[in-house]
Amino acid sequence: MLDREAIESRVSEIRRRRSFLEDYVGEPFEEFTEDISHYEAALRHIQIAVQACLDVARHIISVKRFGHPKEMRESFSVLAKQGILSEGLAERLTHAASVRNILVHSYIDIDPHIIHKIIQEDLPDLERFVDEIGEYLKKEGEVSEDV
Repeated sequence: MLDREAIESRVSEIRRRRSFLEDYVGEPFEEFTEDISHYEAALRHIQIAVQACLDVARHIISVKRFGHPKEMRESFSVLAKQGILSEGLAERLTHAASVRNILVHSYIDIDPHIIHKIIQEDLPDLERFVDEIGEYLKKEGEVSEDV
């Protein structure tokens, strides 16, 4: 059985980090990168939000025995194959997981333009993930209506 508390805490964290990132939507690139602490905070919020999505995906895959993705980022494709996530969302989140890997492992190679674009264009994917996971869990009778 899925760990309701673990999923709900990560969903809460995804929403919390998305809320912080919303503060940067509409901000011109120059302003966004001008204040290093401001920029670094955004990087961390993206990293944690995507990690929380990965944690939820991997938990579902493990408990439901959907296989063993070779790489973490493949978790979203596994959920799409199971009909839990839409294909388009899974592809975009796979890209987000690749960015997360760069933030964690290759932080010197970060392109601030990509980070700015993610904030300006891709934040709705975080809520879509929560919604699609929530729909699946409700169908399965696994969690409350809050997810």
